[in-house]
Amino acid sequence: MATELNHVIEFEVGDWSKDGHNQSDTFLIKSNYSGDEIDEGFERLKKEKHIDFKKVCHDYEDSEIKNDVLVKLIKLGVLTQEEVDEALNDYDGRYCVDSALDLAAIALDTLHAFDPEFEWEEFIIPNKESCQALTGIGYGCYW
Repeated sequence: MATELNHVIEFEVGDWSKDGHNQSDTFLIKSNYSGDEIDEGFERLKKEKHIDFKKVCHDYEDSEIKNDVLVKLIKLGVLTQEEVDEALNDYDGRYCVDSALDLAAIALDTLHAFDPEFEWEEFIIPNKESCQALTGIGYGCYW
């Protein structure tokens, strides 16, 4: 029986505090774990496997996953040696992610490899539309 993905989790990748380059993306996933359980899983991953995604690609214009983390991702089966070698050839000896979504997927896949009970999938709201009528209102609500 398939695991029920009954939690919709929102998370932001990039400058979530808006105090630096002010660029980030917000993603939604469906998961069988709550947000708190995911946070706890990443804390366990950091303590037990020494993989801290808050320190991966964290500098300005830094899309590189460093070699020490790559070795751990290969050992967990998140990446293959062939994938890493191909990327190293494409990016002058560095393994770089192409987007914030790619990094988020690697992080979530790493959590799954570490804790196989954790399941997730990208959640896309079908037929999402936007309007401009409310753009810019409420500036004074923030002080």
